[in-house]
Amino acid sequence: MQPTIAIVRRSEIEMITEVMEDGEMHQLGELRDFRRHPLLAKFIPESARLAIAWVRLGPGQILAPHRHPTPSLLLCMGGRGIVLDLPDRIIEPGDAVLVPVGSTHGFKGLDPTGIEGLSIQFEERGLYEDVTRPQVVFEQ
Repeated sequence: MQPTIAIVRRSEIEMITEVMEDGEMHQLGELRDFRRHPLLAKFIPESARLAIAWVRLGPGQILAPHRHPTPSLLLCMGGRGIVLDLPDRIIEPGDAVLVPVGSTHGFKGLDPTGIEGLSIQFEERGLYEDVTRPQVVFEQ
C-alpha cells in the first residue's frame, strides 16, 4: 500500500496571537507553530528538532523587541515589513532574515498587506511550541 499524501491547511494549525512572558501579555500577530498540529508534528522528525511556524503581522502591527536562546530564520513569503532596528531595509517575498542567538529584534508589517512568512528554528523546541514556556524574553 502506497503512503497517502496529506494536505494541512493553514487554518487547521492552531493560531496563537499572544503569549504571557514574565507575567506580561505580548502580542504576536498571527503565529501557527507546525508542531502544534498532530499530523505535522508526526511528519517532522523529532530528531531533526526543526521548528517551523507560519507568522503574520498585519499592516502597522508590531512584534515587540525580544530575544531567544536559539538561532532563528525568517523567510518572507508575502507582503512587506521591516526589522525595527533596520527601518531602511524593507523585507520582501523571498528575503531571509537571519537572527543570531540572543540578538534583540522586533518586526513591523508594512502597508498595504503586512508581512507573512515562516519562522524556523534549528535547535531545541519552537519559540511558542509550548505557550506556557515560551522561548522568548521581551524587552521592557
